Amino acid sequence: MTLLALGINHKTAPVDLRERVTFSPETLDQALESLLAQPMVQGGVVLSTCNRTELYLSVEEQDNLQEALIRWLCNYHGLNEEDLRKSLYWHQDN
Repeated sequence: MTLLALGINHKTAPVDLRERVTFSPETLDQALESLLAQPMVQGGVVLSTCNRTELYLSVEEQDNLQEALIRWLCNYHGLNEEDLRKSLYWHQDN
C-alpha cells in the first residue's frame, strides 16, 4: 500500500485552472465513486475548496501510477494533461 497526495493550490495554479479542477458539492459523490473505481485506488478522500483541490489516496503501487491518476483527473474535468501537469504537486510515501 502506498499513500499519496495529488493536487493544485493557489501557489501552483492560476485561479482559472483551479476553478476548472474544483469538485462541486453536487458532483463530489460521483467523482469519488469514479476515482475509487480505478483499479489501483484502494481508498481515498477528495478535498476541494476555492484555493485548492487535493486527492489523498491509498493505492497499489504500479509503474504508471502517476500518469494514470493525472489522466483520470484530466478526463474527469475535460482538461489537457500538459496544462494541468505544470501546476500539479505530488507527494508519495514509499
